[in-house]
Amino acid sequence: MSRTIACPEKSDLLAIAAGEVASPPLRSHVDGCLSCRTTVRRLKVEIGCLRFSVAPERWIPSTVLAWRASPRAD
Repeated sequence: MSRTIACPEKSDLLAIAAGEVASPPLRSHVDGCLSCRTTVRRLKVEIGCLRFSVAPERWIPSTVLAWRASPRAD
């Protein structure tokens, strides 16, 4: 029987999105949880947008992930 970890607090996911080192159990959970991975990706985009709004001259496009809330129906 495998042990599962409850989804972490959003503050923990924000720390991961900001590049802080996560504990092995937390990193393992995020790697295996679609919901947490999606949240981390969204937070990375938000961090990129905030960094751009503060210092657009230092913005590096490759550091921001493209993210859409849902697929577009074209």
